[in-house]
Formats: sequence, structure tokens, C-alpha cells
Amino acid sequence: MNIALLNASPKRIDSTSGVLLEEMEPMLKGRNRTKLVSILDFSPFTMAGYDALVVSSPVYFDGLPSELIRCLTQLEAYFHANPNPTYLVYGIANGDAPESERTRYALWSLQHFCNAAGVQWAGGLGIGGGGLLRALAEKGWDHKWKAPVYDGLSEFAEDIAARRLLKDHRYVELALPRKKYLKKLTADAKMLAKEHGYRLKDLDVEE
Repeated sequence: MNIALLNASPKRIDSTSGVLLEEMEPMLKGRNRTKLVSILDFSPFTMAGYDALVVSSPVYFDGLPSELIRCLTQLEAYFHANPNPTYLVYGIANGDAPESERTRYALWSLQHFCNAAGVQWAGGLGIGGGGLLRALAEKGWDHKWKAPVYDGLSEFAEDIAARRLLKDHRYVELALPRKKYLKKLTADAKMLAKEHGYRLKDLDVEE
């Protein structure tokens, strides 16, 4: 099976969506041919040339980024002109909120796209705490905080490789108490702000 792995983050580098796909790609190797594609290089004609599409997207205010919505609209128009009801679409949605079910609206949006485009929605994986995965990059996937996300990603990759159609969305999240998660996320935001020359008071966070 030929699988396109679409990084739907508008960030060219250092995106959680991209990290998840890079980790998943080796799991799909074997009888499958895969290709990593950035939303910034999107073409509906390229995407339609595959048997399946895996969309890995950040969640912004419980929804999909506008760049992805624009691309899905183009892809929907393509499939209206070139029907392919056996084309499979899987979705991975990662959000900053520690609760993984906060990603369900983004996954529903991807499912709605499939219904409108006449392609097959095959299932989604919602990941909570995605905003901290970047800050935990130096820790291995076997780390106790990250292990549940890795296990969920591995199981999802197995389903994709086998072309399974999932009845329900799956949800996984970092094994980190909410209070501790928010504290570490705030610390990471402060560090990034300083690296980019912002003052903390401009971001409405405490020193």
C-alpha cells in the first residue's frame, strides 16, 4: 500500500505533528511505501496518487488549522471530479490541552471531510499533551510520561498497515498529572519566548 503522511502543521520545522509522523513512518515500512509531505508543499494531485492518507495535525482552539482546511477543500473538489471510494484517510490530532478528548472536534472535522469527499474515513487518534512532547524531545519514548503516547501510536500504525477501519476514535495522553503538566508547559513557553526576544509581560505570564 502507498501511504502519504501529511504533516498539517504550518511550521516548517520542530512541529509535534511532524515528530509523530517521523516516529510512525518506520513502523509502516515493509510492504508499504510511505512519503512524508508538508502541508506547505501540498498538492491534491500528489495526495490522490496514494492508496491512503495519514493526516497529522495540531489542534488550534479545538479545531483544525486554516491551512489544513484550505487543503482539504481542494482535495474534496478533486475527489468530486475523480471519485475514489476505496481511498483511506486516517487522522492524528495533537493538542496542547492535557485531556486527549479535547481533540475530538478536530477528528470529527476530518471525518466530515471524508463524508463530503466520498472517501473512506478509517479512524483517528487523539493525543493530549502534544505541546509538551517537543520539550520532552531529549527523553526517549520509553520514558514513563511519553510511553502511553508511543504505545498508542504503535497500535495505530499497525491498524494503518493492515488497512483496518476503526469503529471509534482512540485517545492517549502523556502520563503526567494535569497540574504538573501545565507547570512544565508554562516553563517551556517562557523559554521559547525568551529565545525569540519576547518579554514575559508581553505574553501575560509571570516571571
